[in-house]
Amino acid sequence: MTDYTTQRGIVRASPQRCFDMVRDVERLPDWAADVKEVKVLVWDDDGRPGDVSFRAAAMGRSTHYTLRYNYGSNPLRISWRLLESDQVARMNGAYEFLPIPDEPDTAEVVYHLDVELLVR
Repeated sequence: MTDYTTQRGIVRASPQRCFDMVRDVERLPDWAADVKEVKVLVWDDDGRPGDVSFRAAAMGRSTHYTLRYNYGSNPLRISWRLLESDQVARMNGAYEFLPIPDEPDTAEVVYHLDVELLVR
């Protein structure tokens, strides 16, 4: 089963603050209710999370997965891809934080997610 979504929304925080919050993966359980545990396995040369292990609630069950985070030339975009999982065959996603003209403390958040669950 494959699911794909793109969502957009306006957040009352600067694009940089939004990016910093999402990049702080160890604090995801504080604001992402389904994420129960996070462990950074590899940090990149700039001190950002690279490979990250997660335990999350999914459809009434616990699931484990490891993502590899990527940081490209856009300083306000973060993407990830699945390295391994017990219930997911594919998981690719990204956040992008776009400035709103004349509103420095506001960002448009664009979220992409492409997931394929393992069918057992």
